[in-house]
Amino acid sequence: MSEAYATDDNDRAAQSTGMKVLLADDHASYRDLISQALRKAHPDVTVIEARNLAEALQVARAHDDLSLAIVDLIMPGMDGFAGIAALRDRLPEIPIVVVSALSRPRYVRQAYDHGADGFVPKTANAKPLLGALDVVLSGGVYVPPEALEAGGGGPLEAALRAAKTGLFGRQGSDR
Repeated sequence: MSEAYATDDNDRAAQSTGMKVLLADDHASYRDLISQALRKAHPDVTVIEARNLAEALQVARAHDDLSLAIVDLIMPGMDGFAGIAALRDRLPEIPIVVVSALSRPRYVRQAYDHGADGFVPKTANAKPLLGALDVVLSGGVYVPPEALEAGGGGPLEAALRAAKTGLFGRQGSDR
C-alpha cells in the first residue's frame, strides 16, 4: 500500500470480515507488539499501519469501514494535540485511543479535550490496552487509573474520579 505502511499479513487480512483498526505509531517494534496483541485477541482483525499523521489521515480517507484508531501522541506530523483533533475531524464516529509515553494527567486531559476516547500509557502491557480497546469499542471512554487519582480539576476529571474504576460509559455523546 503506497499511502501507508502495510505488511503482507495486512494485505491478506484485508479480506477478513472482522474489525479494521488503524494503528499509527512511528516505532515499528511498538506497532508489531500491538498488532500481535490485537491478532491474538481478535484473530479476524485487520490492522492497517501508519508511521506518521499524514499516513494515518490517508488511511482514514481510504477506509470508511474502520472500527478503531490507535494513535501515538508523539510521532511525525502530530503537531501536539492538533493531530488528534485532525483525526477526530476525519473519523467523527470512530473511537480513537491514544497511546503515549507522555502519560501525565495534563496530557491525558488534553487528549480527551481534542477528541480521544481512550488513553493508554505505553508502559501498560497488553491486558490493559486490550481492556481499554474493548471499552471504547463498546461506546465507553477509558481513562488510565493513575490519571483518575492525580486530580487536577475540571468537569471531565470530576466525572472520571466519581467513576473510580478507570472506566465509564459515554453519556449524551453524539459519537
